[in-house]
Amino acid sequence: MALDLQGPDSMGSRPRPPFSQRLAAQLAVAMPELGWSVCEPLFMPLLLELEVPDSLLAVCWVISPAAGLVLQPCVGTLSDKYGRRPFILLFGFMAVVGLAVTPLLAELASKAIARPLAIVAFGLADVSHDMLVTPTRAQMNDVFDPDTAESRSAVVGGIAKTFAMLCAILLPRAGAFLTVAVVAFFSTTAQLFWRPEKAALAIQDSLAEVQREDAASERVRTYPAGFWQLWLLQCAGWLSVCTWSFYFTSVWAEIKGARSSKNPGFEPAVREATGYLLLGSFVFLGAGGALSRLSNLCTEWASLFASVLVMMLTLMVLCMAHLNSMLHWLAAALVVFGMPVAYQILANTPFKWLESQPGFDETQRGWLTGIFNTTLAVAQAFTAVLSGPIVAAAGGRLWAAYAAAFLFDVLVLVLVMVMRSPGRQITGLGPKALLLLPAAGSEDAIVPVYVFGEAQLFKQSRILMGFRSWVQRTLGVALVMPYGPWGMPWQKYPDPVRIVVGKPLAMPRIPDPSKADVAEHHSKCVEELGKLFERHKAGAGYPDSSLQIV
Repeated sequence: MALDLQGPDSMGSRPRPPFSQRLAAQLAVAMPELGWSVCEPLFMPLLLELEVPDSLLAVCWVISPAAGLVLQPCVGTLSDKYGRRPFILLFGFMAVVGLAVTPLLAELASKAIARPLAIVAFGLADVSHDMLVTPTRAQMNDVFDPDTAESRSAVVGGIAKTFAMLCAILLPRAGAFLTVAVVAFFSTTAQLFWRPEKAALAIQDSLAEVQREDAASERVRTYPAGFWQLWLLQCAGWLSVCTWSFYFTSVWAEIKGARSSKNPGFEPAVREATGYLLLGSFVFLGAGGALSRLSNLCTEWASLFASVLVMMLTLMVLCMAHLNSMLHWLAAALVVFGMPVAYQILANTPFKWLESQPGFDETQRGWLTGIFNTTLAVAQAFTAVLSGPIVAAAGGRLWAAYAAAFLFDVLVLVLVMVMRSPGRQITGLGPKALLLLPAAGSEDAIVPVYVFGEAQLFKQSRILMGFRSWVQRTLGVALVMPYGPWGMPWQKYPDPVRIVVGKPLAMPRIPDPSKADVAEHHSKCVEELGKLFERHKAGAGYPDSSLQIV
């Protein structure tokens, strides 16, 4: 049996948190989706009613992504050090203020005063909702195991989205904003009323001690193998979601032949689109309840890849839906059924994947969660900055933004597939097998050992690779040309290294081993090393790699 030096997983020893802490974590994780869902249909009409200029509208949409690119990793890192609660309270109350102030702006007599206040309120609410994602998701994984955190986050998010959509449709604008603000207030204040039990306090003290030791030793932060592939996939998915949600009601009006808001068919088309969004929120809730079963059908990487494909298909069909009625109804079906399921996978699966990686360091949970959430900021920035000029260049046709997002996603998927292509782990245990001669002449044992990740610490230049390989085979001298980040040959990549040890292979005492004896035991060593590699490659983060012995 192979001995894995990685160490046991700490998840099994996690104490069960008190009910108040579990409830507070679930109330907190609902707040981002709650705020997004009520602002999506109501904020933009308010800004247009106040006659906010187009230039300032662009500024409104850039505030949150600009802040997110900088603050998401910082908030995650600081929450690892000081806890999640201070940041949930800070951004939660900021969101409450933004939501509560918003309905009052339309009542001001002076639009000149209301406009800047509207921009401030929008920026406050939008930034707060985005910033809440990092500490609330990290807190869910602090409190629950990865499967439970994924499923409960999905269900709670579905409930929040459905509730906010019902408020936006059934209540007056002021009533919808104030109702959601009250719910957000109670969700935020709930963070003040839980106390960790003694066992949990002991765990927290131990983690704090580890963090202090790490800080003293200047520990290098590491990314799990495959992290940036999922980062790119999530970025592509968020770009699809942001572009789709930003333009959907207006694009649907275009599909129905009412491009201008002055067209009599514009308002009915917008109401029809809003109805599809409401139906989609119920599907979103149902998908949250079934997410654990859906995600277990395949790997997290495959499910996220499939969700991006569904989003791309939705965007492309919406671009062509005006051509015939069949595409029209296909677009409606994808909006109601496809996008909500894909959205649930996009919003939850990466965090489950992160928790399940070998050697995952819980003291870096907030930081890695924050890095993942920069994908949302990148997608929002693309939508805010580039979609407007793209639509203008297309003569005001809003579906051009969907086409641009589709093409961007295609490029991302190609890049991810190149990065994902099965690699070869090459090790030297050649046919001469000189190292076996001493062992074959004694009763010593040979222990197969394999180091995963060592070859990923540096990348190998392909310059003159054929000539260098010939020199290595002929002379036994490796002419290596390694490089690390930014092309620096002295700086290694922060990839995790995992060592696995196989069972000892006993060597019989042969006074004068022949070539046949050496070849026989050499083949056993090669076979055992291959088995060791295959047993542990998935757990080490290299499920698609193969071992080549040269």
